[in-house]
Amino acid sequence: MPFRLSMIFFSIFMILRQTFPANPYLEISRRFEENDPACSSVMNLFIRDVRNDSRCEIIIQNNYRIAVFEISPEKKSLNQIQQIRLSPVGLGQSPHYFCLGRLEPDEKDSLLIMTSQALYKMNMSLPGDDVATSPEKIMECHPTYPTETAGTRISHLDFALDLDGDGYDELLLPGEDGFSIYRKNRKGISEIAAPGVKANESVSFQADPSHVYYWNSRSVILEISGSGESGLKSLIYHPVSSGEKGKDAIHIYHARAPLSFQSEPDQEIAFVKRSSPEAYNSFQMILDIDRDGYMDVMSGESNFDILSPLTILRFYKAPSVKKVILEKPDQEIRLKDADGIFYFDDYSGDGYLDFCLVTFDYNPSSTDDVVEFFVNNNTRYRLDFHYYDPKTSRYSSIPNASHPIRIKHSAYIHGGTRDLINLKGDFNGDGRKDVMALTNGDRGEIYLRNPKGIERKPYCGFNAHNALALDICDVDGNGKDDIVLMSVKEKTLSVYLFR
Repeated sequence: MPFRLSMIFFSIFMILRQTFPANPYLEISRRFEENDPACSSVMNLFIRDVRNDSRCEIIIQNNYRIAVFEISPEKKSLNQIQQIRLSPVGLGQSPHYFCLGRLEPDEKDSLLIMTSQALYKMNMSLPGDDVATSPEKIMECHPTYPTETAGTRISHLDFALDLDGDGYDELLLPGEDGFSIYRKNRKGISEIAAPGVKANESVSFQADPSHVYYWNSRSVILEISGSGESGLKSLIYHPVSSGEKGKDAIHIYHARAPLSFQSEPDQEIAFVKRSSPEAYNSFQMILDIDRDGYMDVMSGESNFDILSPLTILRFYKAPSVKKVILEKPDQEIRLKDADGIFYFDDYSGDGYLDFCLVTFDYNPSSTDDVVEFFVNNNTRYRLDFHYYDPKTSRYSSIPNASHPIRIKHSAYIHGGTRDLINLKGDFNGDGRKDVMALTNGDRGEIYLRNPKGIERKPYCGFNAHNALALDICDVDGNGKDDIVLMSVKEKTLSVYLFR
């Protein structure tokens, strides 16, 4: 009888374990006091390997206060290991910008501060380090700022970037005639010749194929694109306003090792824009779609009309020649979507760039959809994946895979739709990009990707804590991405380490 009872209890235990599986992550949280400077609506969250030991620290910046936190999985704790209070008076004239960078081989991360007169470096002093903690002026400079702001605040701006993939950063400082590139070594700081910006021309800055952000100055936008596994980057110049109506002359300069650029463009694209009368939102990306070493152009537009939604994507394939005029798109895809929120990445695993469109899946003439939106407070989306076919050199006009997602209206405390859905994390370490969605103000969900698409059932859920800031990266270096979020409302810093 005891044996039978033990078998019955064991069977019940196994059933419960399969029905309610354990979370695949370790949650570590830290609560802050009411008046802690970290709990500010203007805070910035950064995840960096400050110690250069393949394990990341968390950095929270609120104006001139910067706090560094160490993640301790063994003790299940987040410990503040440094707090920096910068003095705006001692840093010269306003405005001030900062970023984190590693300027020399085997160097740990430093805090870099750019003012209108000089560039400062401040070592991140951690327990066990024997380094100076006061700012050190490393060079005089007079940059042209992206925006003219008052000196009462310090803003984040990425002006330290690894252009040649050697593991440490170059300095990109904006000026009236374009960008100046500098690198630091033991002998000092030397300037690297960069292509100059011509009249009415700008430089754009592309961090990765799935996201583009722009660094604006008086006449300059910088865009940088990766150019293969070597880690070398490419500078992409295009005009702020076209000299010829409807035509953009895009100039592309590839970096060479050791880091240098030619004076003449490696590729020059004369791109003729097209737009529809109903277009409300237009966008453009420079991508090497077919991986032939030559940049192509994708332009698109959306009408922001949920009653008659329309997004048009036009793909212009550049031939393998130095100069080309792109007038007619090689492919045009018309999609029933109003917003035009999309991501580019290799979702099929064949080495080519695919795209995912976040479609607002709502029919205003459907009673069920109206009830879903207004009564149940749900916004329904659909992730539509369109794969690139190298045999036809075209994208599939119909989705190769789709995945529905419902998002509660309360989730929009996190930001817009682009902030609620993230496709860059690999949470189980299988090499495929999974889906993270903030489906409510206090809940997030992970959906794994398999060879056939996205699994319908969530891999796990987690407490989103009404987060103001969220980032995804491999914090502990185990090959699986983790989630770090900061909630000002709940005064909580949380880390989800996927095991």
